[in-house]
Formats: sequence, structure tokens, C-alpha cells
Amino acid sequence: MRAALVLAIGIALAAAASLSAGGRLLVVTDPLPARADAIVILAGSVPDRVLEAADLYHAGVAPRVVVTREHSRAGDGALHARGVRLPEGDDLTLIALRQLGVPETAILLLRRRATSTETEARTVARWACRANVERLVVVTSRAHTRRARLILARALGPRIALAIRPSRYDDFSPRRWWHARRDAKIVLSEWEKLVHYWLDERWTIRSCGGLAVRHAGRRLREIRAACRRLRLGSMATPDQIRRALESALPGARIVVADTTGGGDHFDVQVVAAAFAGKTLVEQHQLVYGALGALMPSIHALSLKTTAA
Repeated sequence: MRAALVLAIGIALAAAASLSAGGRLLVVTDPLPARADAIVILAGSVPDRVLEAADLYHAGVAPRVVVTREHSRAGDGALHARGVRLPEGDDLTLIALRQLGVPETAILLLRRRATSTETEARTVARWACRANVERLVVVTSRAHTRRARLILARALGPRIALAIRPSRYDDFSPRRWWHARRDAKIVLSEWEKLVHYWLDERWTIRSCGGLAVRHAGRRLREIRAACRRLRLGSMATPDQIRRALESALPGARIVVADTTGGGDHFDVQVVAAAFAGKTLVEQHQLVYGALGALMPSIHALSLKTTAA
């Protein structure tokens, strides 16, 4: 009986330790840099995050506070259609920052709406890379810190130093989360999202929020367009081909057609007295010789030659 009781107590203690670890592992914090370029407030819980960000700003951690936006709430569109606009999370954050003494000139609102932490990280990363940010402090709620750090680190890339800061004003209890229904829902949701991150999401996150890839693609398209313009500028025209053949083969009857409209595929028919007594190969050699400097700009040439 005593052994069974000891075993039961041991199992209960192990279960309690495991439960506690489930909450504690979600919370991470990084050392603050001596000076950062900006403090970013992730969208979500407004009071705890804005208080932490305002404290960091007044402590001189960074000269700027960046605010992100959540996706539109269900029903907002119908209200807007009737002339009703309720304050959103970013509106409340901006109001609170001003009332907490953060000047308007130090606040930046990123206008693209986020539908998830991943899309929010993409927006932050694109802004940071465009602005040549080197050090960034990101404020969020406690249970969100581990997943936010994983996603943001991949989105920002290795060039930007990231420090994740859990709000000290968040009342989430990582050691006793199962005692509060709200905390239990948060923990279960975060672990579900972490599994999704490890299995799928992390493979789709690109450095600088994909900005470098987009710029590379746009640059490649610009190069291709420039090459095409140069190529078109140096291409032969049907008139040039006709004049070159008429000069080399006086009296010849010549028909030239641009078969694709692109200026590099031509169908040429030539009837000339100069072809008399010559083989087909020799006739074609006369045509190629007549075209001379135009040949490098002709990609394909279909020839039909006949002696007059």
C-alpha cells in the first residue's frame, strides 16, 4: 500500500513538472542591446505589449516604436458600409503610446495587415531590410515569445540582430497555466502552432520576408527586357534583307517574310540569273554571302532559291 502511494505521488509530481515545463518552454527572453534601431510591438494583446514598449522607449533602448496591424475583424466591413468605424488594435496601440509619452514623430505604423505571426514577420522583415535596420527589439506576450522568435529570426535573416522581449505586464503564468482557463487555451494553441511551424511553416519563410527574392525576380525581368530591346534594335528587317540581296544579285526577284514578327525568323525566296548552273548549296552560299553583316542578327532563315 505504501509503495503504491509513493508511486502515485511520484507520477503526480512528474505530471506536474511536465505541465509546468509545457508553459515555461514557451517563454523566452533575449538580452537587450545597448542601442537598437527600433522597438516593434506585435499585434495582439494591446495593454501589456504597449506598456512594455513604452517603458523600453523611455529607457532609451531605441528611438522608434513600430506598430503592426491585425487582419480586419469579422463584421467590420458591414459596419464601415453603414458609416460605423470601431477602433482596431493598432488604433488603440497608437492612442496608448501617445498617452504614455511616446511622441508622434517616434511612432511608425506598418500599414499591411497581418493574418498570422508569419505574415506579420514578413511585413516587419521587409520594412527592416528596406530601412537597413541592424538591431531590432520585438515586444510580445510571454507565451508567444518562443514561436515569434523562431519565425522572426528566419524572416529577418542573419544580418539583423533580433532581441525578443516578453512583456512584464502580461499576467500569463507559465508554471501554473493549467489553473486558469485562458492560460490553458493559450498554451495548447501555442504548442499546436509550434508543431505546425516545425513541420511546415519554417520551410516557406524567406530572408527579408522574401523581399530579396522579389527584387531578384524583378531585376531579372528588367535585364531580360533590356536584352530584348537591344536585340530588337540590332535585328535585321525584311527591307534590309531585300536591299542586301538586290545589291548582290541585280535583277533578282526577291520575297522576304518575317515569319514570327519578332525580327529573327525569315522566309526568303530568290529567283536570280546568277544561280544558273550552280548547285543548291552554291546558290545558298551566294545568298549568305550577300547578307554578310546581317547574318548574326538572323536566328533562323528558310531559303528557297531558283535560277531565272
